[in-house]
Parts: sequence; C-alpha cells; structure tokens
Amino acid sequence: YQVATQDYDYYVLELSSFQLDGMYDFKADIAVLLNITPDHLDRYDNQMEKYIKSKFRITQNMSESDCFIFCADDEISISHLNEIVLKAKQLPFSQKEKFDEGAFIEEEQMKVRYKDDEYNMFLNELSLQGKHNIYNSMAAAITGKVLNIRNEVLRQSLSSC
Repeated sequence: YQVATQDYDYYVLELSSFQLDGMYDFKADIAVLLNITPDHLDRYDNQMEKYIKSKFRITQNMSESDCFIFCADDEISISHLNEIVLKAKQLPFSQKEKFDEGAFIEEEQMKVRYKDDEYNMFLNELSLQGKHNIYNSMAAAITGKVLNIRNEVLRQSLSSC
C-alpha cells in the first residue's frame, strides 16, 4: 500500500491493536504508548494479557537507536515493560514522578528533558486542558525533542497563544 505520494521527513501513524496484530516487519523509529485500557477485549478472548502483547507489538522491531515514549503512570504498561526486553531508549512521561530524561510536572509546569536539553511550559499555556490532554502534550513534546524541534516551535504548537 502507498501511504503518501511524496517523500516527507516524518510520518505519524496512529495504529490500533488490530492493525499491529498484522504487522511483522513494521519498525517505528519513535513509538508512543499513551496507556492501555481494557478495550476491544472481545478480539482477544477477553484476555487482557493478549491485548497488552498486541499493543506492545509496536516495539518488536525497534533498535537501540529508536525511542519508546510511554506513560509511567499507567500501571499496566509499567508492569509489562518490567517483563520484556526492549532495545529502544525508554522515555517516560508522568504527572506523578520526575525523570532525568522524559517529561513530568513540577511547579505547575510541564518539564521535558532529553539529552542535554530541557523544555519547560506552564500548564495554563497549553491549548488543551485536562489530565489526559496534559499526558498527550507531554508525549508530543518528548517526540518533538527527540526530533530536534526547536523549543519555540513546540511552544507555538502546544500553546493557546
């Protein structure tokens, strides 16, 4: 299948567990897993473990040069991460914990750290408010830092200004 008729620097895909089930050769350079909730269990014989394995298929061909961005507040994801070997660099985001690399909340700011760079943004500047939107913003900001997107561009993309 042809996804696009022109070449682009980046492609962003939202993949369902159903789509991931049939992907064997797909390799993401950057993968984001926001959370795992008991959806679509009917496709997995009502077994949560099968559904979790399906969601983690996005990591199956990742290498040491790739990045896996995930929510450290999602107990299901963390539990599964502790059971597997993942070659990709792990970059967590959380509204409860702080990290040397990843994203977290501190003093009403979203703080994103990647390599030797830190990006900060006040939560009230985010155009989309609410707990789940803060998670989405953190994941997007980490992705932006991995792709070397300038802080000004991140701020413009995430802010209501």
